[in-house]
Amino acid sequence: MNFIAIDFETANSKRSSACSIGVAIVKDGEVVDTHYELIKPDPFYFDPFNTSIHGISEEHVIDKPSFHDIYNSGLNEIIRNNIIVCHNAAFDMSVLRHALGSSLDTLDHEISYICSLVIGKMLVESAPNYKLPTLCRHFGIELENHHNALDDAIACAKLTTKLAESLNANSIESFLEHLECQIGAITYDGYQPFSNSYSRFRSANTVANKPHSAISLGVGLDLDDFMSIGSELFEDRTVVYSGIFLLFERSDLKAFLEECGAKVTSSISSKTDYLIAGDNMGPAKLEKATKLGINIISEEEFIKMING
Repeated sequence: MNFIAIDFETANSKRSSACSIGVAIVKDGEVVDTHYELIKPDPFYFDPFNTSIHGISEEHVIDKPSFHDIYNSGLNEIIRNNIIVCHNAAFDMSVLRHALGSSLDTLDHEISYICSLVIGKMLVESAPNYKLPTLCRHFGIELENHHNALDDAIACAKLTTKLAESLNANSIESFLEHLECQIGAITYDGYQPFSNSYSRFRSANTVANKPHSAISLGVGLDLDDFMSIGSELFEDRTVVYSGIFLLFERSDLKAFLEECGAKVTSSISSKTDYLIAGDNMGPAKLEKATKLGINIISEEEFIKMING
């Protein structure tokens, strides 16, 4: 099984602000080479929250190359010749797209990728969640320093190999055939999210078959199942949510939207793209959104949107 695993860390909330990248190259199911680079991010500033996660700050990258320099000095050839695996590819591939910026206009090949988080949800039913450290513990994989881009990339590579072994798949192609997945792709004129019919089917039936009593008791929906589609819909959009939601917590909705690349705000303005309206939403917000011509989405419509 041959592929590369990639992980990015970012300096701030901008998807273009890659500040480190880790790459693990896998040949015949084994990690045979690795690459790690600190990157001078664009825009060049660090949010304290991001630094608290990965430990990188301005002083570490002030004299480091830009992402474009790193990409053109060899990373492009590594990516060109391999399928990429990421854990939560919706995030890492969004970082790649935004960091490439205008260079995408001259991209002369397809960047192909799959997501170990999505695949983990398909194949590991007993996990409490599908975060990288959790799945690594499940398979006995060592993860030395979570949120170090290289350590995460190596762990993602080993996890992907373990997931493939569980299906007796010895190539990415046979792996995807077993999973009935559609490979993700970035091209010069757009991108196709990595997707699988299983998670959409499972999620749709989770909603359709959930009795009213279960909803009333707060038995909710795992929004992570919809990350790839959510990124396509809400990336770079300004979203406001208001009211009470039956199938998920407000905090989970906020985290989901931010992970999809949306800017979540609390007040309606002319810059707002979507208002997600729950029950008992205040009439003032609804009236203002209506006057401004903002897309108003009910909880039911939101579920239909992200369920593809």
